[in-house]
Amino acid sequence: MTSANKKFVYWFSGLLLTILLLITIIFILDRCYPPVIQPLQKISRVVTDRNGQWLSAFPNSDGRWRFPAMIDAIDPEFIDNLVFFEDKRFYSHHGVDLRAMLRAAYQWLTNRRIISGASTITMQLARLLEPHPRTLTSKLIESLRALQLEYHFTKNEILQMYLTMAPYGGNLEGIEAASLAWFNKHPRVLSNAEAALLAVLPQQPSRLRPDRHSLLARDARTKVLKRLQLHGHLDRPQVEAALREPVPTQRHSFANRAIHLSRRAAAGNSAELVSTTLDAAIQDRIERLARRRAASWEAGVTMAALVIENASGEIMAYLGSHDQFDTQASGYIDMVQAVRSPGSTLKPLIYGLGFELNLIHPRTLINDIPHLFGDYAPVNFDGRYAGNVTIVEALQHSLNLPAVAVLERVTPTLAADRISRAAGALKWKGGGKAGLPLALGGVGATLQQLVTLYSAFPREGRAITPVWQQTGHAEQRKTPLLSAKAAAWINRILIDILPPPEHEATHSSIAYKTGTSYGYRDAWAIGYNAKYTVGVWVGRADGKPRPGHAGRDVAAPLLFDIIEFLPAGTERLTASWYGTPPQALRHFGTEIEHQSLFPLHIHVPGGGGRLRPVGGCFSTAVQFSVSAGKPPYYWFINGEPRQQTQQPRFDWMPETRGQIDVRVMDAGAREGGAAVWIDGKTCPSPLN
Repeated sequence: MTSANKKFVYWFSGLLLTILLLITIIFILDRCYPPVIQPLQKISRVVTDRNGQWLSAFPNSDGRWRFPAMIDAIDPEFIDNLVFFEDKRFYSHHGVDLRAMLRAAYQWLTNRRIISGASTITMQLARLLEPHPRTLTSKLIESLRALQLEYHFTKNEILQMYLTMAPYGGNLEGIEAASLAWFNKHPRVLSNAEAALLAVLPQQPSRLRPDRHSLLARDARTKVLKRLQLHGHLDRPQVEAALREPVPTQRHSFANRAIHLSRRAAAGNSAELVSTTLDAAIQDRIERLARRRAASWEAGVTMAALVIENASGEIMAYLGSHDQFDTQASGYIDMVQAVRSPGSTLKPLIYGLGFELNLIHPRTLINDIPHLFGDYAPVNFDGRYAGNVTIVEALQHSLNLPAVAVLERVTPTLAADRISRAAGALKWKGGGKAGLPLALGGVGATLQQLVTLYSAFPREGRAITPVWQQTGHAEQRKTPLLSAKAAAWINRILIDILPPPEHEATHSSIAYKTGTSYGYRDAWAIGYNAKYTVGVWVGRADGKPRPGHAGRDVAAPLLFDIIEFLPAGTERLTASWYGTPPQALRHFGTEIEHQSLFPLHIHVPGGGGRLRPVGGCFSTAVQFSVSAGKPPYYWFINGEPRQQTQQPRFDWMPETRGQIDVRVMDAGAREGGAAVWIDGKTCPSPLN
């Protein structure tokens, strides 16, 4: 081998070793300093409905709005324009564009200032992932990182990462956040004007923010459009149309529907996309309804609503308050989960247990008169008493005394145990145990618990636990609450309750019950058809009274509004007719069973139905009396309770002229009545 050949071999061997050493060093450096992609993991969380529509979105841990970009979900023309505007040779270089670098260096040398940049999209991504001060050293690092990124990822992956991280003004990062914030739309289809603005914004996101610098943003957009026209990407009519589009001057809010449930779903899930069972269309209508109704309420009042599908228990709509930002109404509190007094809403369950235990029949007669249950003395909501009524009438008119009497026989312990098994434990005042006040709302329950309980009635007595995630395990969430026969009887009774006046024409197979807590603090309406169970609560989160606002007047119309715009189903509610009760269940309680059912006869002074005073006015009381019955006696004038007496007589001073209805009821539920015409009124007191 000649000397020249030896020198060439040594030189070539040295070159190979050098290349091999460089490759080894690069390999080691790549392993020791892998691409920094951790920032891409700080993604804003999105909660969607059952069809993938956004319900609510939440900023990432840095307070930034950043959503993952997917090339297939972005307008392809925008991608083409972005590459043309930012990095023409993006698909041909390997992270660093040497031609662009040489051009930029030449322009800088000849003009002594920067005319154009040489950063590729990949280099910009490297800077976004790993920010450094803008120096030549940083530029070198960016170049090396760009080469590394090109080695590890495809061009589409690099584009997706860039469009996830690119700054678009303020705390907006990525094309998805920018398109939603500036145009209130996803970037699947963008107009030419929108695409041009989004292409230029990342170059100077603070200076070109359209909500703060709309003129600068317009000028920058115009330059992009003109450049696209110059190079044949757009024709003149397209550019002229784009120039006429206004530049957005304010940001749109991100989705914030079903915010209370969405917040809970996002907090309990590490995934960036959390899917729920809700239906965005139903949720929208309920939220609009709530805001519209709340506008007519006094400050501080809000509402909550929950809709579940009976077959699966999946939550279709969830409203924690009418407005999360209404501080006067404490709108940030989730009133679906708030513990409140349920008023009379537990009465159907109490009567249902009475049916199941064969203690009562729908046509059983029961006494509605004042009665003392140990040291508990309940009264009816309106202060009136109906005497002997059927269980059907007692439930439909929400009479208190019959409900407490049936609960006493059912036992509060059994009722509370059934409720706890199906819907979770109730909250007892002072941590006490179950008692008779359960029948009238003397306990704490949530709207979700009540909806769970009512779901048993259309489901043949089996309650189902509501869920917001599609689990497919409905059978595991069923809990027996009542017998199927008892549930069917309750359905029949509740279907026949008159609907609110404004819904009489559209009432169709909607079973419901209202409730009002003490002091009108809570107005409830829980109802269902064969397909859905719905609960509505209206009140103040701070618990202040709202005199005169009862569940039937306030919550029931909202309940019917909601049920009537739910998708119709073909299912029919099972509702059984009552038939005739057996002899043993014709009257509730042994005391009533052995009472004579002949009515009491009221004796009217003078033996007639007309009372005419001497001298034009009554100076002494009129005395009514009965000749039979068992004390105590309860006396009523025009349906209003007036006096309880141990003697079979009642003294009354006439208050006005005209006809009055005098009624009496004894301890055995025997009653009597008389219509009397009063021809005068009480004489005025003499002046001293």
